[in-house]
Amino acid sequence: MVSTTGAMTVRAETSPWWRVALAAGVWTSLYLLIEPLSRWIAYGLAGLPRGSHLGDAVAFFFYDVPKILLLLSGMIFVITVVRSFFSAERARRLLSGKRVGLGNVISIDMGGTTAKASVIEDGQIKRTGEFEIGGALSQGSRLYKGGGYLLRVPAIDIAEVGAGGGSIVSVDGAGALHDRPVFSITLRTSE
Repeated sequence: MVSTTGAMTVRAETSPWWRVALAAGVWTSLYLLIEPLSRWIAYGLAGLPRGSHLGDAVAFFFYDVPKILLLLSGMIFVITVVRSFFSAERARRLLSGKRVGLGNVISIDMGGTTAKASVIEDGQIKRTGEFEIGGALSQGSRLYKGGGYLLRVPAIDIAEVGAGGGSIVSVDGAGALHDRPVFSITLRTSE
């Protein structure tokens, strides 16, 4: 809303929440339209028979690609809205541990192929002067030794489990943890 008084123009602030609600409504409408639209493109517009491999593949493609794009744009939108309310300093204060009453924290990152864990004790991130890479398990020196090649570099003390997709973790008779791929090839040489 704009009001003009003489030479001075004043713009009244409007709440941005109606824009957020409108964007959420448009996003939801588009998301609900993906499946019927993908079926119409594959079976109606292209004329492919229902139940055929090609028809189902085309319908799946026109369903899955827009769905992934909408989900990614939705996540980016939500993250942007949340970040607009938190400055970097405010987030740092909230996550620093001591200021919010959290002194000891276990941090876990579960990805698609590996899981990583670290410990924050008394509000301090644990660090190590050496790190091992290239083995079945990659981790900091204080948790386990002999997992790979030793690097003497300052690093956060992190334990990592997983050798990529398709790995199996097992415990042997002595209680040691082993990580191996599901499919392995043994090469034998003739003597």
